[in-house]
This record gives sequence, C-alpha cells and structure tokens, in this order.
Amino acid sequence: MLKAFKILKNENEPTVEGIDYTILINVDHITSMKPINIPFGGNIIEGYWLRLLNGKKYKATRVPEELALLMAKKEGMAPMMMNGEAQSQTPSPAYQ
Repeated sequence: MLKAFKILKNENEPTVEGIDYTILINVDHITSMKPINIPFGGNIIEGYWLRLLNGKKYKATRVPEELALLMAKKEGMAPMMMNGEAQSQTPSPAYQ
C-alpha cells in the first residue's frame, strides 16, 4: 500500500520549497523504521530513519499518522524475555 512520506533534502541542495519533499513509499517494503533526531541547519528535527527492502535509506521528517502512532504505542507489547523470564523495560545495572 502506497503512503506519502516527507523526506529530508540534503543541506547542500538549493531549495525554494522547503527542507523536505514528498515521496510515495510502499509500506510493505519498509524493513525498519526508528525515531531519530536529525541535525539540520543548526537545528534538531525529530524524524524517522527508514530502511527499505531494496537497501535504500531515508531520513523522513514526516510519516503517515498510523505509523507514527504505532511507533509511539507501547501498550500491547509483549515483555522482553531472556532465558525464559520476563525482563523489565529498563535493565538493571550489572554492578549491583
């Protein structure tokens, strides 16, 4: 399914329209997506790092709302398991 994403332009690219441009990406081809802070022109932009099946990588400034909500959603996730035991969200220090 195709969805519109806003992709960050290179700082070196001359632009009149803004800092990002729209592309359509098939969400079935996204292999990973993670939130990142992007330094751009002396500012920090909250965005997403996208990796696709074809190996292409993008810094997205905006993603479809349902994907952003999915990334922000923490409830409904299974606990992390290690050696058959549930682990807490914040690992305890090994030096206790």
